[in-house]
Amino acid sequence: MSNVSSKSNTCHFHSCYTFLCQAIDFFLSTPNQQDISGHKMTDSEWQVLKDLEKILDVPHRVQQQISSESMPRLGSAVPCFELFMTAWESLTTKFPQLHPSIDVGLEWAKSYYIHMDLTDTYVIVMCKSTILGDK
Repeated sequence: MSNVSSKSNTCHFHSCYTFLCQAIDFFLSTPNQQDISGHKMTDSEWQVLKDLEKILDVPHRVQQQISSESMPRLGSAVPCFELFMTAWESLTTKFPQLHPSIDVGLEWAKSYYIHMDLTDTYVIVMCKSTILGDK
């Protein structure tokens, strides 16, 4: 997973976020929108959206990495899945407020990982990749 694409995704989101926040706030403050102006998002609600972006950026980068391969293989998908879990765990250290949301996702990811680990196909493919090389 490339740091460059992550930084550009984050920069792109930040510029879109800033633009959308201002545009939506402006729209809701116009006189003809008084009937819905009570739905204007608070700063903390906008922050929740920014936090969700941080969380969802990780699986997005994994999906982009796997999609970029001309022929995705199980042997490369599993390490990407492990990187995804590690990246989420790192986010909880870096952004403690994300811990509760990420924990729910990590529990699901761990259950899938355990299921994968107990599947014969996983073991066979990983052995094939190790012995023959992942060609």
